[in-house]
Parts: sequence; structure tokens; C-alpha cells
Amino acid sequence: MILNKNNKQYKFDKLVKGFYTDIVKNFENEKTNHLFKPFGCDFAFIDAKINYRIMDELIKVWNDLGFNNDIEIKYSTPTKYVKALAEANKNQTDLEWSLRRDDTFPYAQNPSQYMSGYYTSRPQVKKYVRDLSQSFHSSLRLLTQ
Repeated sequence: MILNKNNKQYKFDKLVKGFYTDIVKNFENEKTNHLFKPFGCDFAFIDAKINYRIMDELIKVWNDLGFNNDIEIKYSTPTKYVKALAEANKNQTDLEWSLRRDDTFPYAQNPSQYMSGYYTSRPQVKKYVRDLSQSFHSSLRLLTQ
């Protein structure tokens, strides 16, 4: 990724504009004015210095383009995000939140591609389900032959 504005191949500002458009679309589905957007890529985190440099540049260009007048972006944590949602919940009594009773956190890879159970509090149960599913599907093959 080229972050030097003097380089002819610099297009980071266009990426930030696209990010702004994406964030605005994401807010259409939010109940509060808080949005948690994880940064990075699964299994590809190699060097924190590079990631933080890109995030710092993203925030700088975001502010330079004036997007911070509409939406503020900043470093955060899941704990801070949940705390902000709890605070919004205190101030807006008409908010209704769905209640999850399972132990997984659904994870969207793409708009129509979800991985349920990606984060789970019971990984051993997940392994049992995978093993039993494998045995079940194997036995189905025996029945069809």
C-alpha cells in the first residue's frame, strides 16, 4: 500500500472515500450512532507496526477529507464499544436489542457468507459435532451403495 502522496500510484485517498461510503451504508442497519469495524484480515496479521501506520494514515486522511465532521473514527476495543452501547441504551429507552442465548458469535466473511461458531466458548463441543457429522455422512454413503 502506497502512503506517499507524491507517488504517482498513490490512491489511498480513494480507498478512504470508499471506506466512508461503506461506513455510511453500515449505519443504515445500526440502532445507535456507534459502529464497531474490526481492522485487518484473518490469519494475515504479520506486523503490528505496518497495521498501525496504515490505521494512523487512514485517520489522518479521513480528517483531511473532512469526513470527521460527519463520523469520527478512532481506536477502540470491544469493551469500549459495548460500554458505549450500554450508555446509549440508558439514554434511549425505545431501543430493542435481540437476545442471543447460544454460545457462538456469527461472523460474516462476505454479505452472504457466514461462519457460525467461529468464536465459541465451547470448542470441545464444536469438535464433537464435527466428528459426529463426519461419521453420520460416512454412514449415509454406506446406505446409498
